[in-house]
Amino acid sequence: MSTKHKDDRGTSRLKVYVEIDREIYTILRDVSKSCGLNMSGYIRSLLYTHLASRRDNTETNNR
Repeated sequence: MSTKHKDDRGTSRLKVYVEIDREIYTILRDVSKSCGLNMSGYIRSLLYTHLASRRDNTETNNR
């Protein structure tokens, strides 16, 4: 993942978003397991799409 920005604010903000999204992914994965569902692939693809979208928006805003 490329995190080249004109300033450090975008980079540090992206790192915070990634940490939050990892926590959300972990919670969703645990909930899906406890419900007897195997949704981890679906959840992972949603998370990656969300992260890519957020990264693109952050890079666009920092240009």
